[in-house]
Amino acid sequence: MTYSDGTLTPARKRRAGRRRPGTSDLVQLLLVLLSAGGLAVDCTVDTPMAGGVLYIPLVFVGLLRRDERVVWFCAAAAALMTAMGFFLPHIADDLGAALVNRGLSLLAIAIVAVMVAGQVRLIARINAETSRAAAADLAKSHFLQHVSHEMRTPLNAVLGFTELLIPSCRADQADSLAYVGGAARHLMRVVENMLDLAQVDRRPLRVDPVDLGSLIGRVVGSHEVAAAKKTIELQFECAPGACAIGDEWAIRRVIDALLDNAIKFTEPGGTVAVDVRAEAGSVLVHVDDDGIGMGEATRAHLGTPGYDRDPLRTRQGEGLGIGLALSVMLAARMQGAIELDPHRETGTGIALRLPRRT
Repeated sequence: MTYSDGTLTPARKRRAGRRRPGTSDLVQLLLVLLSAGGLAVDCTVDTPMAGGVLYIPLVFVGLLRRDERVVWFCAAAAALMTAMGFFLPHIADDLGAALVNRGLSLLAIAIVAVMVAGQVRLIARINAETSRAAAADLAKSHFLQHVSHEMRTPLNAVLGFTELLIPSCRADQADSLAYVGGAARHLMRVVENMLDLAQVDRRPLRVDPVDLGSLIGRVVGSHEVAAAKKTIELQFECAPGACAIGDEWAIRRVIDALLDNAIKFTEPGGTVAVDVRAEAGSVLVHVDDDGIGMGEATRAHLGTPGYDRDPLRTRQGEGLGIGLALSVMLAARMQGAIELDPHRETGTGIALRLPRRT
C-alpha cells in the first residue's frame, strides 16, 4: 500500500527493490559453476596441463555485475584457485613445466582482469555521461517551457492592445502599429514552436484515421490571408478518399509549419501548392513553392533546431528552423517522415509521408 502523499510504505519498497533472477544472473551462476568444476578437476587429476585457464571466465562475473571491485575479487579468487591446483593433488614431477604453465595462467588472468576492469570503467563513464545528457536535455526542456510561458503573457498583451489601437489610430500610425502586430505574431509563433518542441517527447498522440482532405483544407484556408498579403497564389488539391493514420493535432502542426515556411520564402507573385495524394501503403502531403529554395547545408541538417546556414534564407526569413525540427519529430512519432525532393532545381518541394488507412 501507499501513504496519503503517494509514497511507498517500507514493505512495498522492500518488495519493489527485490529483483527477479534474469539472464545475467544465470550466466554469472554458470561462470561460477564452470570455475568450481575446473577447480575440482584441477585438484584431483594429475596432469601437466595447467587448469588455470578454466578460472579466467570467473573474471567476467565482475563485467556482468558492472562492478570493478567484483572484477578484482574474482581475479584474486581465480589466482588462488590456480595456486591450489599447483599443490593438489601433489606437486607435479616436472616442476619447471608446472611453474611455466601456472605462471602463464596467472598472467592470462591478470591481463583479462585489466581488460575487464577497463571495460567496466568505460561502461560506468558512458552511463554517467548518458545520465548527465538526459538531465541536461530535461533541464533544457523545462527552461524552454518556462521561458515560453513567461513570454506568451506579454505578447498576448501586445497583440491585444495593438488590435484595439489600430481601428482608432491616426493614418500616420497605422503602418507602425501593423508592423508591431506582425512582429508580435511572428514572435508568438516562435514561442509556440519552442513550447511544442520542449514538450514533443512527452505530449501524448492519438493515432487514429484522419480525413486529410478536410483537415488540410482548413489549414490551407488559415494561410490564405498571409498569402494574399504577398500576392502569392495558394493552390490546394486532394485525391478522393485520402485517409491517413496519425494524430490530427500533429498533422495540423506539421502542415502549418511547412506552409508557413513556403509562404515566408516565396517572393511576391509566386505560387505555393499543396497536393495530397495516396500511394501504396502511405499518403503524401506535398507542399511545393517556387521561392528561393533550400541550400545543401540546410538540407543536410534538416530537422536540427537553430541550424540554417543559407545566408539568403536567414536574411529573408529570419527563421531558426524550429518549425521544421518540430515537424520531423512529430512525423517520426506518427511512424511517418518528412521528405525533400532531391531533384528540385528551383524552389522547395517537401512532403509529409504518413501511413495510409487500409
